[in-house]
Amino acid sequence: NKVVYKRADQVVALSSEMKEFIENNRQIPSEKVTVIPNWYKDRGALDRDLTNNTFRSTVEGKFVVSYFGNMGTMQDMQTILGAIRLLKEEDSIFFLFAGHGNKMEKLKTIVREEGIGNIAIHDFLHGQTFQDALAVSDCAFVSLERGATGLCVPSKTYSYMMQGIPLLAIMDEGDIVRDIESGAGKWVRNGDSEGLVKAILDMKANPEAHAAMRKTSRQLYLNKYTTEICTDQYVSLFHSLK
Repeated sequence: NKVVYKRADQVVALSSEMKEFIENNRQIPSEKVTVIPNWYKDRGALDRDLTNNTFRSTVEGKFVVSYFGNMGTMQDMQTILGAIRLLKEEDSIFFLFAGHGNKMEKLKTIVREEGIGNIAIHDFLHGQTFQDALAVSDCAFVSLERGATGLCVPSKTYSYMMQGIPLLAIMDEGDIVRDIESGAGKWVRNGDSEGLVKAILDMKANPEAHAAMRKTSRQLYLNKYTTEICTDQYVSLFHSLK
């Protein structure tokens, strides 16, 4: 890395906080680091008609909080687990998880041993089954361990935004949190399971505010994270290096 960084004309960071980390830890001048976020292909608004949805019988009439993707070293699953425990008697709330990672099996074990009934944990979902899972999601977790912001970016964020799903972020402050604070969801700091519970219950209790979050989430995607917008930034960067 040290050799590559010294020879690079430009380095792309996926977020403002990643740019700051690179500048502070890789001895690269600011003008050589460009922020270009990840993106997601636009597939249009989700079909929320649950008539033929795979998960209809499981989640019908419930407020669904989802987690899709990696449950690994960089993800703060402990704060999320704390919220699940606090809400395990709330029959009107259901947690829908799918993915992989070195923290997933432990989560499954705890759920089984503690008899938590308002959660389902699946391996990776694909195709229409995954689209069905997204369609029933009222909000979705994006999570990083304390101190991990700047080292990685949860790219699932952009797929949720594309589909207008409000975000529940558990992480240090950064670009994603600033997006959320513009009205795309709720943010809590690592370790604040009670705050996370409050955020979930607030969303559930305020349908109009929740609908506004959906709209803001989708609009943020259209303004900042489409394939065309982000790849055009790469094209502009390449032209500047001629």
